[in-house]
Amino acid sequence: MKKIFLSSIRPVRLDDIDESIRTKASKQIDKDAKPLYSVPYLFEAREFLRKKIIGKKVHVKIDYMRQATEATAEQKGFPERACATVTFQGQNLAEALISRGLAFRIRHRQDDDNRSSQYDALITAEQKAQKAEKGCFSKNLPPTLRVSELDGTKARASFAFLKGKRLDATVDFVFSGSRLKLFVPKETCLITFLIGGIECPRTERPRRDGKPGMEPGDPCAVEAANFTRDLCQQRDVTVEIETMDKVGGFVGYLFVDKINVSVELVRNGLSKVHFSGENGKYANELAKAQTAAQNAKLNIWKNWEPPKEEEYVPATPSEPTARNVNYEKIVITEVTPTLCFYGQLLSNQEALENLTTEMREHFASNAPTAGSYKPKRNDICAAIFPEDGLWYRGKIEKTTRDGSEMSTITFIDYGNRAQVHVTKLAALPAQFSTAKLGAQANEYQLALVKPPSDEDSLNIALEEFLSMLTESVYYVNDENMKEGTTHQVTMMNEAKDDIGEYLLSQGFCTTVKKAPNHVKALHEKYLACQAKAKKQHLNLWRYGDITEDDDKEFGMNSEVVKTK
Repeated sequence: MKKIFLSSIRPVRLDDIDESIRTKASKQIDKDAKPLYSVPYLFEAREFLRKKIIGKKVHVKIDYMRQATEATAEQKGFPERACATVTFQGQNLAEALISRGLAFRIRHRQDDDNRSSQYDALITAEQKAQKAEKGCFSKNLPPTLRVSELDGTKARASFAFLKGKRLDATVDFVFSGSRLKLFVPKETCLITFLIGGIECPRTERPRRDGKPGMEPGDPCAVEAANFTRDLCQQRDVTVEIETMDKVGGFVGYLFVDKINVSVELVRNGLSKVHFSGENGKYANELAKAQTAAQNAKLNIWKNWEPPKEEEYVPATPSEPTARNVNYEKIVITEVTPTLCFYGQLLSNQEALENLTTEMREHFASNAPTAGSYKPKRNDICAAIFPEDGLWYRGKIEKTTRDGSEMSTITFIDYGNRAQVHVTKLAALPAQFSTAKLGAQANEYQLALVKPPSDEDSLNIALEEFLSMLTESVYYVNDENMKEGTTHQVTMMNEAKDDIGEYLLSQGFCTTVKKAPNHVKALHEKYLACQAKAKKQHLNLWRYGDITEDDDKEFGMNSEVVKTK
């Protein structure tokens, strides 16, 4: 890679513009903007060269070497420069720029032989441009190009408009293998862009601990940066913006001539696939590229070895060998039509009350803007319960799509559900989140107890169960047979009466045919209760022995029908 300068020309300066329009030009220049986008004709000159020769083969003839200059108080120094005449398809690029009024010819002294080998052609081109009033020789200014640089707050404000869009852009600068500066013509803005779906080696960077010096770069970081620079620098590209990093950088996929740069970096062993890429829209392409790079042991995979296959030994689920009896006090908060119920551990009651009180005080003094919260399924939020108008913690189960803006909310500390309008919902502050105090509504079901399968008998059993819940506190013992999130428990009242045993002995429910070994004794006791109800023809057993083939007219299924 060699840096060269076009012989005997220089860029347009504000002083070069006609004096009659110079004042107007100075007023239009944004002092904070980069000169490339603020000084007239600089951007046009860059675009002319970029579009004409980027990626093309040109002919270069070195005319002279311009000596290095030392920095002074008034002027900065420059290293030695190689000045050349560059032609493309027979056209002198310096002459083409001058003829369009996009550059100025340098006035050399007569005794200065360090000049372009085509200097006379440059003089002629400049004379023609002046006569035709082209570019910087025009009596009118070009349209002002107001380019804003989107970073920090500006980037976050613009993200909503750019997210998900497929935009054409030009790569202004390459910082590293995956970090670039892009110019987006349609939006007339500069953005910092991170190539997504990959984990690229990081280049040398300042130390985070504030100490002088630099943190060394990762292996292959320089190679990755050079690869991206060769492929993308000053090229027209297309980007798909997906997300944003914490400092205002846009993250997404970048394409050069329909080539996915993320995939190319991975294929050449200069990046790993990030977990976002594993779940993204180009996951298959990235996975194939990484496998190919690993097998070829390219760059970062130089010392990679395929993982050794371990013999698969299926895990044997461990079953409890003995029943563990440890009753806990609960407060029942909700009973479902299927004979499940929700309860709060009495030991956590005070913590829940304090949290709920603080949350309501918070919303009383910091009332959320109605409708500002956008509910999403499975989100934990704050919700107003319709019946008492108070704030509680809730989980969004679903939202309507009929325009009514209603959400189905499960109140996670009580287990009940309600339809709540979006204006009655709010984001849950971190100090009241489940990380601070977990959801207090535990779902329970009576262990080894089967509710009736027909609706009428189930309603009778439910009424009986509800009529028994006259006390404020009950005792439950987890029988280690959890199904999903539902705890299978035995439950007793203050008098130590087993609720499941009562429902079985009175024929409101039945017990299961088989049970795990660790609750074998409990199951035998429940079978005896069931046999007693069956013998006395109570409730479910009033017409005889219930099995799965029972007559439909009785609303039961049974294997054998025994009548009185």
